[in-house]
Parts: sequence; structure tokens; C-alpha cells
Amino acid sequence: MCTSSDPSMHSWVACDCPTTMPENAAVAGGPRGLYLLPQLAVMRDADGPVVNLYERGEATVALASGVRVTLVQDTAYPVEDSIRIEVRTARPARFTLALRIPGWSEQNQLSVNGAALPAPAPGSYARIDRSWKAGDVVTLKLDLRPRIVPAPDGSLASAVMREPMLLARDSRLSDDDVDEPLTLKGDLVPAAASDAKIWMQFRMPYQAGTHDKKGEVALCDYASAGNAWHDKNRFRVWLPQVFDPR
Repeated sequence: MCTSSDPSMHSWVACDCPTTMPENAAVAGGPRGLYLLPQLAVMRDADGPVVNLYERGEATVALASGVRVTLVQDTAYPVEDSIRIEVRTARPARFTLALRIPGWSEQNQLSVNGAALPAPAPGSYARIDRSWKAGDVVTLKLDLRPRIVPAPDGSLASAVMREPMLLARDSRLSDDDVDEPLTLKGDLVPAAASDAKIWMQFRMPYQAGTHDKKGEVALCDYASAGNAWHDKNRFRVWLPQVFDPR
């Protein structure tokens, strides 16, 4: 779940989270991995708390000095790009707060109490070493720009990533054929979900399609795609691209 060339990573321990789920074959087959995610979300190394996953909630970490630090995350990520982390501690303490920067996030913004810090590099941990007090606020903005991914087998198809989410066409989103070839061009535009079972929905311009048609294609997050569970609800991840003989 967490990878880094930083040797201190190997000494990480999880934050205070109980693990009382009974063990059996069905649990070991998958659900236990999800159950352990809270332990991986916020951990600690020798220098202080390490935040790996971003989600609304809070976690408490006991520092080597014995001071307990609570980190409160206020965010709608990955729907939105901003993560706000409030530091709560009984008394001021110096430690390093490490924040995981995903490898796909190329343009990042980081600040403490509104003061900008150097932009952290993708695929690294932003390490903020300072004397912290209760009420300090860290704001991190990640890069959620869409990325077009060509099919790995060399076929004329592409997928759309809005990291960390994979997107898909779904027959519930429009009357367009989900198998229709098109050439994507432009940015994603958030759209109101047209179905109660859809979490995130977007529109994306395409430059050309069948018969030189132009417009916008409707996309949703892959987790929501096809979840109407009937044979008329079709979805597609690898979108056929228009062949240009030129």
C-alpha cells in the first residue's frame, strides 16, 4: 500500500486503531484488507505522523516524546482536489508531518496556516518539520486533471483517468452508443449525477466521432458504472478511437 525509498518507512507503525475482526477464510479473502485500511491511512515514523490516505475523519498518533497528536482531515477528495488537515495537540511540539504525494499528481500545492511551502514532487512524501501547536492547518491540493491512457495492447482505444479514479461510459448517462468511436479532446467538466446510483459524473469534449460528430461524452466513475445490474445497463472503459488514415 505504501512504497518509498525512504529507509524510515520500514519502521512505520500504525496509528491507534483497534483490530478485533475475527479471522476466517472469507475475511482473509478480501474484506480484511479493506478493514486494515484505517491502520494504513495514518501511521508514524521516528519523526512524526505519516499520512498515506486522504479521507474525511481523524486519527491520533502518539509521538516518541509521548505527546499525542490528532490530525483531523476535512476533505471531499477525490471528488475535489483539496485536503485540509487540522493539527490538534495538548501542547506545542516539534515533529515532522509527512504527507504522501501520489506519483500521478504532477502539480501540487502545499501550505501551512495559509503560508505557501515549496510544491512537493510527485511520488514522494512532503515532510513538514516545524514546531506545531493546536489549530495549525495544513492545506494540500493534488492534481486531478484528466489523463488519456492508450490501450496497452496497441489497439485503437483509450481510457480516461481522473486520478485516482478510472472513468467509464455508461448507457444511463446519455442516448449515445457507448461503443461509438470518438476522439477525446479537452478537460473534464463535473456534472450533476443523472442517476442515484452514480457517485461522480463528468462531461468531456470530443473532437470527432462517427460522421464527424462533435459534442461532449458523458462519463462516470468506474465503481458506479453498470451498477444498475440489468442487461440494458451497458458500460465501457476502453473507448474506441476514430481511425484517421492521414
